[in-house]
Amino acid sequence: MSWRALVTPKPPANARPRKAKKCNQSERGPHAGRSSTAESQAVDSAKAYLRKLRNALPRALRESPALGVTAASFHAGETLGRSTPKISKYLAAIRPAVATLDAALKPHFGSAAGHVVVRRILRRTAPATTRRRRPD
Repeated sequence: MSWRALVTPKPPANARPRKAKKCNQSERGPHAGRSSTAESQAVDSAKAYLRKLRNALPRALRESPALGVTAASFHAGETLGRSTPKISKYLAAIRPAVATLDAALKPHFGSAAGHVVVRRILRRTAPATTRRRRPD
C-alpha cells in the first residue's frame, strides 16, 4: 500500500466528487430549457403589454370618467421587475379595470379586447408551480 492511501482519509459516502458539474436550472430536465424559455417569452410579452397599457391609460381614463375606473386601480404597489408571480398577480388584479375600459383602450390595442389579451398573457405567465397535471 502506498503512503498516499494510508494518509489520505476516505471521503464520506454522501460527498460529491470534486469535479462534479453543477448544472443550471435549465439543464435539469429534458423540458426544463423549453419551459424557462417559454416563461421568459411570456414575461417579455406581459411587460410589452404593460408598457403599452401604461402609455394608453391616461387618455382612456380622461375619455371615460363616468365608468368609475381611476389610475389608483392600476397602481402596482411594488416594482414588478421580471418576477413572474408578481406580474401574474398584478395582471389578475387589473383585469376587471381593463375590461371596464375596453372600449376606450381598443384603439390602442387593435381589434383585440384588452381583458382577453390580459387573460391570454396570464395563461402564458402562470408559474410552473401553479400548473397542475391531472393524475393518470
